[in-house]
Amino acid sequence: MTLSRRRLLAAALAAGSATAGCLGGGSNVRYPAEGAPDAVGDGAQAVQSDDETDASANESTTRSVPNPALADATGRVVDEIAWFARDYDAAIATTKAAMRRGAAVVEEAESQATLDGETLDWVDDNLGEVTGTVETALAPHFGLHNTVADENDYHSSVTRKFVARGDMDRAREELTRWRGFYTARTTDTFVDEVLSDGPIQNRLVRLAAGAPTDDDERLLLGVSHLATGFRAYAYSGTADGRRDFSSTPAADAEGVDTAEAFVPFGYAEGRVDETVLVARLLPDGFRRGNAGRLDGNELYVQEYAGVAEATAAVDALLAGPLTQEGSYDFGSTAWRRVYAREPDDALYAFLVQAGPYVLTAAPSLTAWEERVDWSVPFEHTWLWQ
Repeated sequence: MTLSRRRLLAAALAAGSATAGCLGGGSNVRYPAEGAPDAVGDGAQAVQSDDETDASANESTTRSVPNPALADATGRVVDEIAWFARDYDAAIATTKAAMRRGAAVVEEAESQATLDGETLDWVDDNLGEVTGTVETALAPHFGLHNTVADENDYHSSVTRKFVARGDMDRAREELTRWRGFYTARTTDTFVDEVLSDGPIQNRLVRLAAGAPTDDDERLLLGVSHLATGFRAYAYSGTADGRRDFSSTPAADAEGVDTAEAFVPFGYAEGRVDETVLVARLLPDGFRRGNAGRLDGNELYVQEYAGVAEATAAVDALLAGPLTQEGSYDFGSTAWRRVYAREPDDALYAFLVQAGPYVLTAAPSLTAWEERVDWSVPFEHTWLWQ
């Protein structure tokens, strides 16, 4: 690590979250008394001794796939982020075009001198195709197609009812309302409020969440897709409206990129994608402020072309820049305790292979056994299941 990068890393470690497990240099670390057992807080697990846990450091395997359940859950999270990074813009363009087509279909029906069942059958057939286009573009990331299908069913039934009665004025009024539904969904305002990619308020947090958070806390994810540069916050609680974090996703309070701390843990050969996530817990009612100053845990996910490539990456890291010393349980999964030597100090973290993924968590200048109450945000994610 060069001097300039060491200074950058030191700034990140010093200015990050208040917890020792985040990019914190130890602002709240309470060092155990000499000879005393490691302190364990309400939100922390005891760190196992080397003798007790070296054997458990090798990841459990099923059919030669290390930690398959963790791999599946991790894949769902990072695939969702990759969709926003790579496919979202095209999907939104397709959706807007479909909404414009829907409005044009209804407008064509409005222009007919006579409304009858044949005309409405034509409308239903064409709007069914619109619904399918929206589903192909957005599902399962957003469920807009369900809303479109429901609206089509409703407006079609109402229009047909009044056509059957001969009340053409009311039938045409319903067509106007139907067209308005589509027109309203062609706008940037609608996309920003319902289909936003910043903040992300779709299923991502549900995929990432583990145990439900306390009533006064919410899971906040800062995500960074390194290959594309896409960054966003993701959180639930849409009923509370938007929040203003006045900070950059996946960066610390001073804007230093979280990915900088993971440089010693990266291995490029065979790697096909990289994602950084920062998990934080928001107090209920948090409206605005620097989210980088909130307690958080950092995660670096490297995706490889296959399980063999991920295994080779772990082997290369342990044969090169990293040293393993025991293990630590994230929920039911044993993660390797690893550190990277730096001039005059070391950078400590946790590492595990899950299928084609190599996950590195919680880099810190504070040693694993001297961290206190550091893991709470992670305990609200899939990593702890």
